[in-house]
Amino acid sequence: MIVNWYREHAKKFNEAANYIEGTFAAGQPRIRTNGASLRLRNQPEFTAANVQAAVKKRGMRRADVANAFQVPIEEVEALIEDKKNGLVVAERAGWIRTKE
Repeated sequence: MIVNWYREHAKKFNEAANYIEGTFAAGQPRIRTNGASLRLRNQPEFTAANVQAAVKKRGMRRADVANAFQVPIEEVEALIEDKKNGLVVAERAGWIRTKE
């Protein structure tokens, strides 16, 4: 009796999975390395000037910038390491600051 109940529910779940897979397979978004999938339309481009503006507006750490701009954290670190971009990381707490 319990075995039949499980088989019926398994059949329903398989049908639902096949429907979802068939419906969304063509439009499946690309998954980035940091787990972000889609770039929002009103999201600014990932440039040093835009990161500086975001950091000045609201304090951010590396992971915050990566999530805000939907880029891997390695790209954020590379942007910070480039001295001409005017970004530094505070030693104690890891907050990103602009050079002034």
